[in-house]
Amino acid sequence: MIRATPGRGSAARPDAIRRHNLALILGHVHRDGFLTRAELTQRLGVSRSTIAALVADLVELGLVTESVPTGGDRVGRPSHVVGPREDGPYVVAVDVDVTHVTSAAIALGGLVLARFTVPTGPDPVSPEHVADLVASSGEV
Repeated sequence: MIRATPGRGSAARPDAIRRHNLALILGHVHRDGFLTRAELTQRLGVSRSTIAALVADLVELGLVTESVPTGGDRVGRPSHVVGPREDGPYVVAVDVDVTHVTSAAIALGGLVLARFTVPTGPDPVSPEHVADLVASSGEV
């Protein structure tokens, strides 16, 4: 008797596909900035209604914004524009160097919100001191 091993050779579950597609959209917006739904539809190869539903989820999560462009000389209804939220989530990145520790808050889309460099001095510092500096970087 042959049994299917979970994760190997089994079909992808709809919730896993949805999470994957959400991550793809977020990745495109992070790397390329503001994109229209039409561009996202083309890049992901899914339907317009799927993109609309996925973008609505990301808007509800507070990760992206969506707006309708105004003006322009194109005929027809303009495609909604999806972009990183200015006041959205950010990560704290830390660079530990021999002479200093630099920490920065970086938003979706790569915008550097804040950056701090703390010199560690000419003498070697203990790993505990570096850990304290890294921990205090969370206060960015």
